[in-house]
Amino acid sequence: MAEREVEASVIVPFFRAAATLQGCLEALVRQDTDVAYEIIAVDNVSDDASGDLAREMMRAHPDLLRVVTEETPGSYSARNAGLTAARGRLVLFTDADCRPAPSWMSSMVVELRDDLVLMVGGEVVADPEQRSLVARYSAREEVLSQSHTLRHPRGPFIQTANLGVRLADARAVDGFDATLFSGGDADFCWRLRRLRPAGALRLVGAAIVQHVHRETLWDLYRQYRRYGQSDVLLAKKHGASLPHTLVKLGVDFLRVVCSPILALLLAPFALVKRDVVVMLSPLLRAVRVLGRRRGQVQALLLPGRLHRA
Repeated sequence: MAEREVEASVIVPFFRAAATLQGCLEALVRQDTDVAYEIIAVDNVSDDASGDLAREMMRAHPDLLRVVTEETPGSYSARNAGLTAARGRLVLFTDADCRPAPSWMSSMVVELRDDLVLMVGGEVVADPEQRSLVARYSAREEVLSQSHTLRHPRGPFIQTANLGVRLADARAVDGFDATLFSGGDADFCWRLRRLRPAGALRLVGAAIVQHVHRETLWDLYRQYRRYGQSDVLLAKKHGASLPHTLVKLGVDFLRVVCSPILALLLAPFALVKRDVVVMLSPLLRAVRVLGRRRGQVQALLLPGRLHRA
């Protein structure tokens, strides 16, 4: 039987994603669109139930969903495996902890059909059902908003949580740098922009994905530790100045030391608003700062010990 022709391929890497993967895949199979598309879920050798979950959904949607395996650790290795398997001329990326809106597919593809457009993306918003303190703080701070990446000092980029490109362009730059465990989306987008300097970067208002934020302080710390590692690795790879100075480190030290005092000062406002996140935001901000600085130091002094966690 001949394979069904598709215009777009959606690539979803996953690793230990049993808690969120089903919601992501269900959102993708229920897209409100006339676009012919496929979903490629890439199992990065998960040791939880997520692999079985993905294959069960594949059996339920055999014409729409495929599951491939990538044994090399790292989400960028997994995305490259997805690029190898993709059959659509357009490629959309999202993550296993994201749920694309019903209009996501159509909105992204319409923009990518414009030959002047190099890459497209949409906003990444918080899952409104999350109630943990850390998740509510991340939502308040809009920690994964594309507005941050579009203002990057080295040049704008779009996060792989919500990114669309042409397959030919992605293959022309040899896909993602699989040596990176974070920041690979920035590196990928910057190389695409060198490939087609005149190509437009377009943010699509209707192409929204909901993201399941970290729930614990430890996970928030690890998230920002990875960001710190990528700060250094990207600076080295792209010839930029390293993202730390004595002044900045001093400011961050004061921020961490003063965070309990700020929390106490904000307590009256938190009581008025009945929102403990307001009071504890300085402490949570300190966790982010500590994680990021730890990651930067680790990447500088112990680059051989970086890993996906």
